[in-house]
Amino acid sequence: MKPTDLRTALRPYRGRPVYLEAVAGNNGDDLIMRGAERALDRLELERVDTPDRAELILINGSFKSDFWPMAIEQIRSHSERFPDTPLVVLPSTYLFKPGAFEAAFAGRRAPAHLFCRERYSLRHLQGKKFPVEVRLGLDDDMAFWLRGSGWIKRLRERARERHLLVVERADHERSTAGTDSQPASVSGSLASTVYRRTPAALTQPVVNLIERHRARRRPLTPFARAARKMVEHEYPDKVSLPVLAADIARRRYTNFDGYARLIAESGVVFTSRMHVGVLGGLLGKPTYLVQGSHYKIVGVYEQSLDELPNVTLVDRECRVIEPALEGTPA
Repeated sequence: MKPTDLRTALRPYRGRPVYLEAVAGNNGDDLIMRGAERALDRLELERVDTPDRAELILINGSFKSDFWPMAIEQIRSHSERFPDTPLVVLPSTYLFKPGAFEAAFAGRRAPAHLFCRERYSLRHLQGKKFPVEVRLGLDDDMAFWLRGSGWIKRLRERARERHLLVVERADHERSTAGTDSQPASVSGSLASTVYRRTPAALTQPVVNLIERHRARRRPLTPFARAARKMVEHEYPDKVSLPVLAADIARRRYTNFDGYARLIAESGVVFTSRMHVGVLGGLLGKPTYLVQGSHYKIVGVYEQSLDELPNVTLVDRECRVIEPALEGTPA
């Protein structure tokens, strides 16, 4: 049976109240949220502020796995508090060991609908046994709802090529050491006390400044050097652009507006951050997306990016690779 697409699943709720729960994280998650908000507007869904007022609960898309316990907790909480309200998880990547994820749906009476943003997650979920009715669907990541939007057009119009952008992820998903929510370190007991007691609106610009300064001083990684070498061969007209190598998805480096601007101002994008690659692709930038250690990136590339001529899947040495169309990538 062909999996359901998102428009078909949400069409019955046109004009009805829905609650959209965000997924906390980084600037890439904000891009997903912006796309989800546009989807609700285009589909004429009435967004409400609290789930108790909704006829449908939506959980926004993300990478949902055992690495991130909140992915299970959101489903468990809504299933316990609102068992009679239909639940839809917007297109996501799923990677769970058996047990806890399936149990999060226990007690539901209304159906749940899990959307995947690539076929590998769909196969993963098809192998699970849920205690209640759980329907499966397949559709593009929510960020692709921004295609053709006024926001994308404005970014394109204002963009000037200022750098070669190299973004390697440096968070929990890569190494299981630290998360995006951790602030940059502030040494000294007095400095630490002042930092803790100062409002985030005042401290965050300082943290961003510190992180940008650190990024400029770090030596280029092997991936960044490989990216620069590729530019020398493939884009000789861009070789004079400086390399900006930083994990701009992290809020400690920049906010969402800065994130979008840095991608828009790139001459070429090299990244292991999926949504940096997605936005680079939507902006028409030559974009090289690094295949990760699991199927998230290759799956989304196959599902949504393969038809964009400016986006290429590569390994960490910037060698072009062909994604596997069948089976699960290593």
